[in-house]
Amino acid sequence: MRPAVTLEQRGPEWVKSASPDQITAALQAGELAHYMGGKTPDELAHDAHVEDSPNRLLSEAYGFASHRQMSAVAGAYGSTLLESRRRDMTAEQLEKLTWLETASPEQAYAAEAAGELNSLLGRDVTNEAERISTVAANVEARIRAALSGDS
Repeated sequence: MRPAVTLEQRGPEWVKSASPDQITAALQAGELAHYMGGKTPDELAHDAHVEDSPNRLLSEAYGFASHRQMSAVAGAYGSTLLESRRRDMTAEQLEKLTWLETASPEQAYAAEAAGELNSLLGRDVTNEAERISTVAANVEARIRAALSGDS
């Protein structure tokens, strides 16, 4: 699953007919990434995101902002906090967590994209639009209050 290429990619036919200045400009713009056997910046970022999926999702499942934070806490306090969090999980969440611990980056990314890990991660996507609307309304009310001096 690769992202759509956002940069126009030039091929061999274009390179054959292009001037050296055009080739230089295309190279600097990243338009020859595929021609040269590489990837665009968007593709590299996507690949890094996919590669980090298991660590990122495990950290989120345990309630941490990052894998580094989770590792630091586990290193400082042992696995007590992680075990405590596991005890609070449902059987379904534990099953998903166990699967995630052995999943490949591609499997983890695909499962997240399909919404299969929502219960583990505490994501209630059925109410997400309502939550966003409520947050927006609250922010708007605060702005109006601040502008009117009613804060």
